[in-house]
This record gives sequence, structure tokens and C-alpha cells, in this order.
Amino acid sequence: MPRKERDSGGEGPDVSPEYPKRRRIALACTVCRSRKSRCDGVRPTCGACSALGFACTYNALPSSTNVIIGKEYLGEIEDRLAKVEQCLSSMKQSQGLIVDQRRDGQRPQVSQSISNQEAEPIDIQDGSHESQMGEGPSDGMGAIAFTDEQNSAFFGPSSNITFTRRLGKALERAFDKTQPWSTPGTMDSTQMEGGIISVTRPSSPIEAVNHSFPNKTDLFNLGPHEEALRLINIYFSDTGMLFPFLHQKTVLDKYTEFHNNNFTRVHRSWLGLLNMILAFATSVYIEGKDSATERLYRSDLYYQKALALCSGMMTRGTSLEMVQLLLLMSQYLQGTQRSVQTWTIHGLAVKAAFQLGLHSARASKSLSPLEQEIRRRTWYACVILDRTLGMTFGRPATIPEEYVKIDLPRNDPGVMSEDTNPMHETSISLYNYTITLYRIMHKVLTTCYGSNLDCETPVTVFESLTQVLQLDQQLAQWTHTLPSHLQLRKAQDISDDVDNNFREKARVILTLRYQNLRLLLHRPILLRFLGFIGRTDEESPDRVALQQVGMNDLSICVEAAAEIIGIVHCSVTPDPRRRKLLGAWWFSLYYTFNAALVVFSCWLISTKYGQPRITESISADLCSLTFHNAIEALQILDRGNAIAEKCVEYLKQLRYIMSTFGASGPTGQAIDMPFPQYMVSGIPEDQQQHAASSMEGYPIMSPFNLDLGQFMLEDDPQALMRVIEGLR
Repeated sequence: MPRKERDSGGEGPDVSPEYPKRRRIALACTVCRSRKSRCDGVRPTCGACSALGFACTYNALPSSTNVIIGKEYLGEIEDRLAKVEQCLSSMKQSQGLIVDQRRDGQRPQVSQSISNQEAEPIDIQDGSHESQMGEGPSDGMGAIAFTDEQNSAFFGPSSNITFTRRLGKALERAFDKTQPWSTPGTMDSTQMEGGIISVTRPSSPIEAVNHSFPNKTDLFNLGPHEEALRLINIYFSDTGMLFPFLHQKTVLDKYTEFHNNNFTRVHRSWLGLLNMILAFATSVYIEGKDSATERLYRSDLYYQKALALCSGMMTRGTSLEMVQLLLLMSQYLQGTQRSVQTWTIHGLAVKAAFQLGLHSARASKSLSPLEQEIRRRTWYACVILDRTLGMTFGRPATIPEEYVKIDLPRNDPGVMSEDTNPMHETSISLYNYTITLYRIMHKVLTTCYGSNLDCETPVTVFESLTQVLQLDQQLAQWTHTLPSHLQLRKAQDISDDVDNNFREKARVILTLRYQNLRLLLHRPILLRFLGFIGRTDEESPDRVALQQVGMNDLSICVEAAAEIIGIVHCSVTPDPRRRKLLGAWWFSLYYTFNAALVVFSCWLISTKYGQPRITESISADLCSLTFHNAIEALQILDRGNAIAEKCVEYLKQLRYIMSTFGASGPTGQAIDMPFPQYMVSGIPEDQQQHAASSMEGYPIMSPFNLDLGQFMLEDDPQALMRVIEGLR
């Protein structure tokens, strides 16, 4: 209809009705856009879709950066949010919990790294701190009362726990004591029945490190930029060279990129991996001014952040970064007061590795050469850790040897985007020779320890000696394949030039791994000798066979143990700079503690077996000197370290037994001073008294939260103390 014109002579406006302007909407629904029809923009269902019965959806285009949302819609959202907050508040108040009321416009204070960022921090719920939060035995509603959990763990034949128990039984018979290793009255537990430890009391808290769980805003705070870079470089100059399954250039490039972007777009798994790198570097770097307790505190904060970021992804999300994160967690936990948890984390890493196909060469064919190499190295890190944990905890292998088929890692500077630094060549050589050495370890665990199944048929002494001899020949062949830059070292030949000398470090660490495997191989014969102490069946065929052909195994045990203790001792005394030649402190602690137990066992056999041939083959004075060096080395290895101090305490109790029978000390004179007042050279008296104090002063803790899972049970020192009390 034509629009009326105004009358030129009229005084009033045109009263004819006009068509109203069509209201402009910011975004049409998907259906109207596809039909190219007019949309009124009403939400949640526009008029056209309502009339036609279509499902109405609004999908913003990627380029729609200035979308206008109606006030009515925002008001509805705010009303709904207020109702949800009110409901949550009333629920929390009914449970007697503290409610963190946040009003409109109030946001948590974020860390500096994201202070200019508008996004809210990720809200992560994590239940890993239940035992530390002091919760009672009832659930949150107060309606259900839970009884104490019964936790059990299996420690098989190759574990140190089984070794210390066998040694303890030999001490009982040697000194004619009545079962000091029986169940103590202070604990409701069943001790070592078929390798099973059962505890029916609540888990005890971890020894006091006074810090709170990081809140959600702390998860993104990596600390000062310079400190983070320093720790990353420490990791890749030490642990990253020993286990080269992380690509240094990729990590540094990603960190720089994310730091420049204020960590606005970052994967949880990668941020968790970065936190574990920082945790590992903090824990192993013992050359700084921080005490062992301070390092534990700082490294644990990084670990808790990684756990909070990725705990939900550990069982459902799978990526190469997650496998690497789990590997670092498992290694890190070996040096904490939650060492037993490393077995669970390791199982998750192996599961994820299989899910990704890291064990398969065909699964990686379509990937770039760099990705193929990193996947290969990560897979073999899983294998190495599996063999290590199987040995220390006495558990069956998670990865059977027949699953290890892919080629060994390669050193290709072009593929890895690295310079031609000889350190990288040495690093991958050390990695590969460790892999081949641990293949022999798997054979030792399978043949001599029944795959740690603890259900093998007993074999005769001659059969056991034959097995040991065959595997010893394989070890000898392995040593002949070593290149010149990885030749094994003697303690007296270690170089004084330790600065930037990774080749010497690689040789020292490979030697420790080799000598520890020798101990593991010959220990079954040692245990057979211990088994005959205090028994009257002197004419039994097995006992006669041991006396005839088992002496060489005892000599090898003393030799290998003396080399381990000598290397660690000369690396921490007298020049502390040599400590750089050792790996992570907990590996050095394990090797030295295990070697010291072997030395004491050989001394006990020499003293109590009553055979001249054994006395002539094993020098009691050499055992005493070596044992003294082990105690001294562990006291200096990481001063103030609670794990090392408890191991030293146990060894000092054994040292008192040696001194009671007149064993010579380092000066060649008999040590007959009462326990525990004897002196150890080079150690301040106040530290000696602290380290030698009775284990009765330590709080009773569950074997599943304590820090001695790889070494002994917590009540073993108390049982040993009862033997000592009987000698006075």
C-alpha cells in the first residue's frame, strides 16, 4: 500500500499507521539460518521453531565475537545460579562444614602467572589427602561408621623385606633367642606369613611436613620464571640424561610459549608433567643450601599440584604425556614417605603404555621420526622401572619379557634436534646397556626367585648353583660388550674431575647397577648358608654341597658389596663434589643399604657357621671395615633425610652385634663399647646420638604410609633391639 504524503497545509503529523521496524537480533537459530527464514531470536525456542515443531538450537560461529545476549536470558541464568548456590550452602551447613561464600564479582586471587587472565581457575576435586585431613571414621553425613580398613601387601623373595626377615631368623638361631620377630604387642598385624603383610589399624599420618594441600589457584603457580628454568635445566642435566625419555627442546619450547601466553591455553597433562619435572629436580638436587626436609616440602608441593591436575585423567585419559607423567611420579615416589604407592602408579603407566601401543613398532610407523624415538624411549622406561620395582618389592613382572620386541633407542642428533654433544651419545649408550642388563635381571628374578610368585618347587643346592653359574656367565658376557666409555669402575679409580664429566657419572652408575645385580644373583646361595646357622643337621647333603662349592658365591657377595659401598663412600667423602657422580639419592641409599646387609650376613656366616674354610674365605675384619664405611656413607649421603637416618639406625644395631663379638674397627682394634654410644669418625656427636636413638621413640606407622617399603618393615629395628637386649 502506498504511503500517504503529508498535506502541505496540514499542521499535524500523518496519523496513518506505519509498519514497525523489524527488531534486529544478534544470532539466528540453526534451523532458521538453514531455512533462510526470519528468526525472532527468542530462547530457548524461537517462534518459527515452536510453530513448526523443530528442535531449536543456537550455535555461535567461530567469528561471532560480539554476540549480544539478552538481559532477560542473563537474568534467568543468574536466578538459577543463585538457587544452586543457596542449595549448596544449606547442604554444607547441615554437614557442619565451612562454607566459602563468594558473592557477585568476588573471584579467588590467582597467581601472578595468570593474574592478567580473565578465565577462572580450574576447580579440581582430589581425594588423595584423606589421611592427612584428619577426617574421622564416619562419612560426611555422619550416618555411617566405617571400621578400620585391613590393608595387605605382598613382598616376594627378591624384596629387602624378605631378606631382612631371613636375616632376622638366622640371628634368632645364632643367639638362641625366642622369636623376637614374632608379632609385637604394639601392632595388630600378621607378620610375613607367606610374604603377606596385613595391618588392621588405621593408616598413620605421614611424618610431619607442615604444609597444606595446594588450593586451586596455586595449581597454576610454578614460582619465579628463573627458578623454574633452573630446575628444568637441573633435571635434564641429571635425571634426564640417565632416563632420556623426555625431549628437552620440546619441553623448553612449550614452557617458553606457555609462559609468554600467561598459561592461557595449556593441557593439564603437560602442566602436570612440568610440575613433576620440577618436583624431581628439587628432590634430587642435594648440593644446594636447602635441608632434606625443605627439599621434601618443596618437591611435594609440585607433586601435589601434578596429582591435583591429572588425578582424574590417570584412569581415563591416555596420551604420551600421561605415560611420561606417571613414570616420573612412580620414580619420584620411591624417594618419599609414600614409596609403596609407586607400585600403583607404575601399573597405571604400563596400562596407558599398552593402550597407546608403545610396545608395537607398527603402531608408530605413521608418526614422525622424533615421535617414534620418544615413544620407543618411553616404552623402555616402563620396562626398566618394571624390572626395578619387581626386584625391590618382590613382585611379578607387569611386562613379560616376550612383550619387549621393539628396537632399542637410537642416538640420532638430526632426529632429536640436538647438537653433537658427546654427552647425548653417552646418555643413550648408558640407557641401552641398562636395558640389556635388566633383561638379565629379569632372567635372574625368573630363574632364581621363581618370578617372585612365591610358589615354586624347592630345588637342591646343586640345581641352584647351576642356575647361578649360567646367569653369571651371561653377566660376564655383558661386561665384554661394554664400550670403552662405559667400562666398569673400581672405587679407587674414580676420577676427581667431576665437573661436567657425565661419562664418569655414567660409568659409576652403570657399575652400581651391575654390582647390585651380582648381589641379587648370588643372594640365594647366601640365604642357604644363613638357613643352616644354628641347625644341627651338619651331615645333610645340601649343607655338605654348600661347604664344597658355595664358598665362591660368598666371596663374590663380599666383593660386589664392598665395591658398591666403596664407590658410594668415596663419592660422598672426602670431596662432596663427587656426589654429582651418583644418581638420585634413594637409589644410592638402596644399593648401599642392601650391600651392607649382605656384608653383615657374610660376617655372621663366617662367625657362627663353625667351618674353617668359610672363616678363611671371609675376612671378619674386612667385613667390619666395609660395614663401617656403609654407615658413614649413608650418614653423609643426605644429612637430615629421615629415610636414610632410619636405615642408618638399623645398620648401627647390626654394628653393635658385630662389635659385641670383637670384630675389628677401622683402626684394626676391637670395638666393644656398648650400643649405641660408639663413635663414627667424621660425624658430629650430637648427630650420632640422634641417629643412634632407640627406634621406640618413632611413632608407630603403617607399612603402607611409611618410607621404608623398599628396605624393611618398620618394626624390624624394634625386633632387632630385642635381640641386642638379650646380648647385654
